[in-house]
Amino acid sequence: MSLSKTTTINTAPAAAESLRLPTAAPAQKPAAGGFSMSELALTQDFDTAIGLETRVHTVAVKKPTKTTYVRVHDSPNFRMALATLVDEMGVMYAVHPKILYAVADEAKATMLYTAMDDAGNVFLLPVGLPGSDGSTNAWWQSGHAAAAIAQKEWVRIVAVKTAGHYVTKTAVVDKGKPKWPEKSFEELLNMAFADGRLIDSMDHPFMRKLNGEA
Repeated sequence: MSLSKTTTINTAPAAAESLRLPTAAPAQKPAAGGFSMSELALTQDFDTAIGLETRVHTVAVKKPTKTTYVRVHDSPNFRMALATLVDEMGVMYAVHPKILYAVADEAKATMLYTAMDDAGNVFLLPVGLPGSDGSTNAWWQSGHAAAAIAQKEWVRIVAVKTAGHYVTKTAVVDKGKPKWPEKSFEELLNMAFADGRLIDSMDHPFMRKLNGEA
């Protein structure tokens, strides 16, 4: 039995009635001298019940795996378009506008969405934007459509390589509301592009390598 439904991008997602998971196991008669299984079961909000606080220490810039359910922050204040470069290892760098002229042919316009997986890990989801000539592609279009769906429900974002676009698969069990950390988007952005991943001068190692100086 499938636990997800597929939404083809560029069409409105079909409304599906969520199946709510039981918050505790059904009561069972305890064994002699023991305890019932229901006494041990955690509720889905157990972290709140025991006062756990989610703290973000690192923020990745990445696309989720095809088996990961994600949500996207629904506030426009938690997304931003910026210029990016990617090195040969797949690491993404942010490019400061003041030196964009030097890499205008190589940098790409990228929208960064604040996202969270169902394990509570916050990351930035990159989706390409049209170039200065207005050119776009189905990957970018379906990526933005998937991010819009993920603002309302938990989805897996799956690449269909033969079709050249993404589809979403919506969870049919209730995963609850995402618990976003109490950090501003600027804080998350600074964490994501820490350790030299902001290119803001021609002396940056990435730029020196591009120019054959390193």
